[in-house]
Amino acid sequence: MKHLNPSQIQMVVQIAKHLRNRSALLSKKERKLRSAVPRGGNDCVDTPDYLARLIVRHFRPSGKRLEPCSGGGAFVRAMPGCDHCEIREGTDFFDVCGHYDWILTNPPYSQFRAFLRHAMRIADNIVFLGRYNAWGTRSWQRDLREAGFGIVE
Repeated sequence: MKHLNPSQIQMVVQIAKHLRNRSALLSKKERKLRSAVPRGGNDCVDTPDYLARLIVRHFRPSGKRLEPCSGGGAFVRAMPGCDHCEIREGTDFFDVCGHYDWILTNPPYSQFRAFLRHAMRIADNIVFLGRYNAWGTRSWQRDLREAGFGIVE
């Protein structure tokens, strides 16, 4: 695994500040609603356009790119010409095969591990926007190690 350079650290801090500031603008009731992940797998949390653009600008994905759960389309708008799936539109990420250079997405938290496993089978580079605690579970860390992946940033 590579270490973060100063510009990468600055990028992570910038994203964290955006998320924290955005949360601070929400009312107490909105924060409570937003913090709860809906049950039953219906946990579509649309990525804001500014955050998708920030992430794409930082990682600069090239080649064949996929947004596997496009939701409101922020990553699709930030990566013109990328392939995308959206289960609500009839395209299921788990039916995708072939090879991708990059996958960038905000996966549904209830299916995070399944999305990660499938993404590691079909892509060389994966960027998931997710909760920090999602990356700390031993089972997901084992999945990453066994597939030859690691957390870089």
